[in-house]
Amino acid sequence: MPITLDYDSTEVKVLTVKPKGKDEFMYLVFLGDIHLGHTDCSLSYLQKAVTLIKRLSEKHAVVVILMGDLIETDKDYAAEFMIEDVIERTQEQFVTAMQYLDPIKHLCKFAVWGNHEERLIRDTKSKRILEMVDITNLYEVILKKLNPEIYVAAPQRGILLQLTCGKQSYDIRFAHGAYGGYKRPELQCERESNNYPMAALIAMGHHHQKFWNERVKMGLEKSQRAIYLQYWLGTGTFLKYPSYAERKSYPINVMGCPIIKVYANVQHLEYLNSPEFQPRFIKSAGGLPLIPRVSLNEIFKRRYGVHKLCLYEK
Repeated sequence: MPITLDYDSTEVKVLTVKPKGKDEFMYLVFLGDIHLGHTDCSLSYLQKAVTLIKRLSEKHAVVVILMGDLIETDKDYAAEFMIEDVIERTQEQFVTAMQYLDPIKHLCKFAVWGNHEERLIRDTKSKRILEMVDITNLYEVILKKLNPEIYVAAPQRGILLQLTCGKQSYDIRFAHGAYGGYKRPELQCERESNNYPMAALIAMGHHHQKFWNERVKMGLEKSQRAIYLQYWLGTGTFLKYPSYAERKSYPINVMGCPIIKVYANVQHLEYLNSPEFQPRFIKSAGGLPLIPRVSLNEIFKRRYGVHKLCLYEK
């Protein structure tokens, strides 16, 4: 039976999180577009992010959402066939994924399928692939091995999460996305915003951008017209310099995994950009090693043309 990508159908889930100790907040981490197996995937950056998340969870309540495209796959996985820029076969990619995500597997509560997983799931229904992997849905099986309690959404449909933290409740819509997302990633958020106008947060992957925008929305609250803020989030990537993006003139990738601080006593979401580089989170996470300031400045200048870094002076 073929898989149908139904963008207008949504999985609705409910989650209640209790902040730790005297905290009046929790953290949501959106981790996706890792593309394990691609030659430009930064495993060192991924390791740094996972270490930070793990150490952050030792002091605070943390929920990790996997945003899809965790692996780099294509239509053919025969032993003699390797697609461009891929240095690991599919089975090896999953071994690597399990290895790197294992320290935070208990924090992974939700996962959405990306377009790369959709290709894999579609192809594992063919006889040739079934003979090789001996299962019908490799992606979901691996995720269940990672964490038996993780909830995996159907292809591309995404999840509407009704999140309760302390006294506050938030509707959070997230999906991998696959429609016109690279050159104009805001189109994905705009479509989701039209479908879910009362969501507090719209989070989208696929476009390899990391951004945080706010929109003033009109809606109804208890039968009265209300004005409120809706936040749009791009969830970044762990690819450094993908050749296919350069050839198609896509925007330069923005690496990392955004962390959202969700408050329990007031209705407020806070975006924490590039947490791997921010000293207050490095300190709270147990003191991760820093790349020298000059090197980071040069990297940011070369990639993004900016010099803004939140690093402390030694």
